[in-house]
Amino acid sequence: MWPFSSKNKLPHSKLYLDSNQLADISALFDMNSATTIGLTGNNAITCADLDSLQSALGGDIVSRGEVCAQ
Repeated sequence: MWPFSSKNKLPHSKLYLDSNQLADISALFDMNSATTIGLTGNNAITCADLDSLQSALGGDIVSRGEVCAQ
């Protein structure tokens, strides 16, 4: 498994994490070089966390599903 941490450099600017049963996305807040972060199908991520990530990185960068945890 890839060591998921904000301290690791992204090899690419696109990060697809769709359907990986993620709940904690705190490491993504420092991924300023990302142009795309796919998070659809991770229904345990809270709506508030997704909203915060979109605000921090820009709304067009984060791809999220229609379902999120309340």
